Amino acid sequence: MAGDLDDRVETLERRVAILLMTSQALWDFIKRHHDISDADLIAQLKEIEAEAGRPDGKAVKEAIRNCPACGKTLQKTTGTCLYCGHKAELAPFERT
Repeated sequence: MAGDLDDRVETLERRVAILLMTSQALWDFIKRHHDISDADLIAQLKEIEAEAGRPDGKAVKEAIRNCPACGKTLQKTTGTCLYCGHKAELAPFERT
């Protein structure tokens, strides 16, 4: 069991490293081709954080979502309705 957890942590660490590298590459590309600075990015991050209402570096909004099929409240942790089984789509940057 401990070995399985170690493998999962290693996989997550590798994924985070890839995401960080990808984010850096995208940001470098955007800066190179548009008139945007690091200060602009930091201001945008602060704006997103403020919209979430929590100054903790997380942009997760605690919105109540209803199932588009039956109208019942969806759980925060899943996009599948417990009542009718409908799989609700997430917006591109929505988190569960």
